[in-house]
Amino acid sequence: MSKEPFDKFHQRLTAENANISKQLSQCQNSISNLDFMLEEAINICSKLATVWSSGGIKVKEQLQKVVFPEGIVYDQKIGAFRTPKINSVFLEIALSARFLAQNEKGTNHASDDESFPVNGST
Repeated sequence: MSKEPFDKFHQRLTAENANISKQLSQCQNSISNLDFMLEEAINICSKLATVWSSGGIKVKEQLQKVVFPEGIVYDQKIGAFRTPKINSVFLEIALSARFLAQNEKGTNHASDDESFPVNGST
């Protein structure tokens, strides 16, 4: 990775980290099984496609609500599905995965559009 993209990401992520740390320090609630819950979330994220394809309608509705909290909408003008908001955890996973895949292929361009089409859209 060249210095320019590194500096861009480093600056943004450092600011986000500071903001999240500040917010966490203000939290009064604690989760007794946080490690377990994080492991379960990571496990589900790593098997998202499998869980989706093997799950029934109820599982798919729950996953959709978690990943796309504001739902999925169809834009008739362009004939594509859009997601007004993506759960920030899944968004970061998608951004990281795309960045790593592009880095491995040598096609990583920091200025590329960072939008993600939904399956079946263009």
